[in-house]
Amino acid sequence: MKTLFLIFMILFLSIYVRSEDSACDNSVKSGNLTGITWKAVNYGSARCFVVNSKGIVFAGTWGILRSEDNGLHWTLINLPNISFEVNSMAINSNDVIFATTFDGKLYRSTIDGLNWTQLFPNSTNLSFRCVDINSLDEIFVGTESGVLRSTDNGNSFQNTVWASSVDKLIINNNNDIFISSNYVYRSIDNGDNWIRTSSGLKNTGVNAFAFNSLGHIFAGTAADNGGVFVSTDNGDNWSTTKYSFYDNMDSVVTALACNSINDIFIGTFSMGIISLANDGTTLNEINVGLPAYHPVITSFAFTSDGYILAGTLENIYRSEQVVTTGIKDIDNFPATCLLEQNYPNPFYDKTMIQYSISKNAQTKISVFNQEGRIVKILINQIQSPGNYTIYWNASDALPGVYNYRIESGEYTITKKMVLLK
Repeated sequence: MKTLFLIFMILFLSIYVRSEDSACDNSVKSGNLTGITWKAVNYGSARCFVVNSKGIVFAGTWGILRSEDNGLHWTLINLPNISFEVNSMAINSNDVIFATTFDGKLYRSTIDGLNWTQLFPNSTNLSFRCVDINSLDEIFVGTESGVLRSTDNGNSFQNTVWASSVDKLIINNNNDIFISSNYVYRSIDNGDNWIRTSSGLKNTGVNAFAFNSLGHIFAGTAADNGGVFVSTDNGDNWSTTKYSFYDNMDSVVTALACNSINDIFIGTFSMGIISLANDGTTLNEINVGLPAYHPVITSFAFTSDGYILAGTLENIYRSEQVVTTGIKDIDNFPATCLLEQNYPNPFYDKTMIQYSISKNAQTKISVFNQEGRIVKILINQIQSPGNYTIYWNASDALPGVYNYRIESGEYTITKKMVLLK
């Protein structure tokens, strides 16, 4: 009888998973990213994007472009005293946005991007270049003379020990800071100490960084042995990807983004957009709908309904297919906490679990057997709002029915999965 019950459950779950797949006719599965086509949604440049917890999208241009319908329509918000384009933006857990411009100014908005204030307008010795925010809402700004840190929402900044020019700055989910300054450097203690982490980078002219859900960091570099390189050990060592060792100016990497199932989108100088599927081997140009001359791709962002936006020096383009996941849409910032059904299910050896959290919280995902004993803790750390993907390698586990549970802040969700052998 137990055997019959298990067979019934397996058949039911298999039908469920197939029905979920068939409902996503407008989505693009990993490995089939050649199906992506683009449509222009705004005539104007977009150097950078951020998305707030309400799904409102902001694009940096000669001011701030604002969209409340996932990038289909845009409104321009002027910045005070602006004379150059916005080149970097970051948003904290309270939806406060910070933006830097090419002339070194820093702006802040506390009301959904509708009003902006220039910070330190009378300063003559601060030139703000790039900005990012960690999970504690501490703000880090790269300048022409170092990295600054603010713990009071940008009202004041303190020097870190880094005191050289910074080109790019990005912070991972563990609050490690990476900067590009001729080479790549990393700080794991809020900027108090820095180490050079460029081993294996054939070209240290980094134009773009990106992280995937596994914590791997990608660096997009310029021509002359350029391309995309990856580090799986937090920057200590770098290795090539399928898109590496290019020496053509057209192939210079100008933007990078990873979706929730770890596909990589590569923006280039004049080859348009290249996709590298999460299998690491499938590389394709995805330029249908872009102008034939392939504009410079400056930035990417994922909307709350799963589409990808591409910024250029001329227009903003939006994919006509959902690309955030290959299973089902997940809001970028859910109102609560979401735990998706694992995929595939039932599975052999390895399965993928996707989840989303709405605020900074200690997040723990555990796998239990039917007796209630923990067999694996997949993650247990503070994470910032967003979408995440983890994998359970169950090659050493016995076949059967398991529970997996997410505990994040005040939320707890449990679901079942079936391991076959």
